[in-house]
Amino acid sequence: VADDDLFWLVIGGAVPVYAEGSGISAGLRVVADAGTDGHMILADASNIDGELLGIALDDIGDNAAGLVHIAVNY
Repeated sequence: VADDDLFWLVIGGAVPVYAEGSGISAGLRVVADAGTDGHMILADASNIDGELLGIALDDIGDNAAGLVHIAVNY
């Protein structure tokens, strides 16, 4: 989000997201991609430190959309 810009943030519930990397299977944990493109990636030991965003509800292919149940800690 640009400086001084307004935006909506979903803090809980099912939201459509884009997967990056090798895709994400339903039921697996996701984190935000380190880039600025807004994609999600599969959570693993190298990226799980405080960044867990939710659980995939769909099987999501690489660079495809699917649903994730988001639970943001606020």
